[in-house]
Amino acid sequence: MIKKLYWQIVLTFIGSILLSLVLAFAIADHLYLQNRVDQLNGQVTSLAKEVAGAYEDGDTSQGKQSLDLLAKLDVKSVIYRKDGSVEYSSSSWRPEEKAVKKVLNGGVYKSDSNRRPAPPSPLVYNGYPIWMGEERFALFISPNLVTLLSDFRRVLSIILISILAIGSMLFLITSRFITKPIQQLTAASNELSRGNFAIQLGSRRKDELGNLTASFNQMTRELGKLDSMRKQFVADVSHEIQSPLTSIRGFAQALKDGVIENEQEQKEYLTIIETESRRLSELSQNLLKLAALESEHPPFEPEKIQLDEHIRRTAASLEPQWKAKQQNVDLRLNPVAISGDSRQLNQVWMNLLTNAIRYTDERGTICVTAESDEKQAIIRISDNGAGISKEHQEKIFRRFYKADPARTRENGGSGLGLSIVKRIVELHDGGIQIESEPGEGTLVTVRLPKDKN
Repeated sequence: MIKKLYWQIVLTFIGSILLSLVLAFAIADHLYLQNRVDQLNGQVTSLAKEVAGAYEDGDTSQGKQSLDLLAKLDVKSVIYRKDGSVEYSSSSWRPEEKAVKKVLNGGVYKSDSNRRPAPPSPLVYNGYPIWMGEERFALFISPNLVTLLSDFRRVLSIILISILAIGSMLFLITSRFITKPIQQLTAASNELSRGNFAIQLGSRRKDELGNLTASFNQMTRELGKLDSMRKQFVADVSHEIQSPLTSIRGFAQALKDGVIENEQEQKEYLTIIETESRRLSELSQNLLKLAALESEHPPFEPEKIQLDEHIRRTAASLEPQWKAKQQNVDLRLNPVAISGDSRQLNQVWMNLLTNAIRYTDERGTICVTAESDEKQAIIRISDNGAGISKEHQEKIFRRFYKADPARTRENGGSGLGLSIVKRIVELHDGGIQIESEPGEGTLVTVRLPKDKN
């Protein structure tokens, strides 16, 4: 089994050419033979008339000289008398008996171009009746077609072999041009498998191989981005986990060593350990949830949802938080129904409202509206909090991104909430948009397709 594509292409080409040449040789040989027999029949007829004319004029010596001259040109001839005996012969060749009888009886014999007598009989010979005085003779003339055919086959073989040799050499050279990009792609793929995502192939070709090279380069760029995101993700997760673990380990060690003897301080340390443990638990849950949402088959159980009631219940569950900050939550929810996963959408409103409460000052105002048009439900959540700068708005949906890291850590955020929100909205074929100005608050707009039923 030949494993090299280069040699597979070359041997396939040579095999195809050989088969083509064999077929071409057979066809050319057949056509040449058929055409040549027809030509020889005409030439033999002319020769026979010249010889017959000489004999009929009584110049038998001139006729025999003509036949002797033809014999030197490898043209066989024989003359039969009426009784079947040979009057003249330039060789040992004899025509078939039925042909002799036909000509002696006054007929003309011509070889059929499709007829193939068995060797050593010649392929072409013609017979003509001639008269010498009152006596009828039979003249047969046969050019040596075997010699002519051998010459033709030799010349044709030389031509076809030359074509095969020259074509094979040229194809050996040009096929390297064809297989070189594939060899480069193979080498580049090996580099890619070793983790080298920076590799790029240069190609000016505009054909399928050029397109393949361009697709490969695009793939390596995308893989490089994914690898960078993976590394950043691992670094972010490590950082998020390390921070609470450090706090837990430090305060636990202090309690274990008896450094803190004051009971009140011990309770404070235990409270910090509990808070940090809760942060780790929340981070783990969010990571698992995000992984499930970004999997090939994310959990999705659609049902008809009365969206205004759905949001109202979520806001009610968060009442202790916004009341603790003496915030005003204004709900303006028009009746609207959609089709979606109730648990996932509850996570969306929970995360967005929690963020609004967290980043809005005491006695601030949060407004939630729900309305719809012909195709979609539109939910807006606005607050009069600190707001977000343009620079941070572009990155706010990235995993672990925190517009205010110090404040987020203080409030226990992991930086995954908005990533989860965006993914859930996308799974519902919707969109989310954030508009904000520093010092003027934030407006979050979620658009979801309405229920078609």
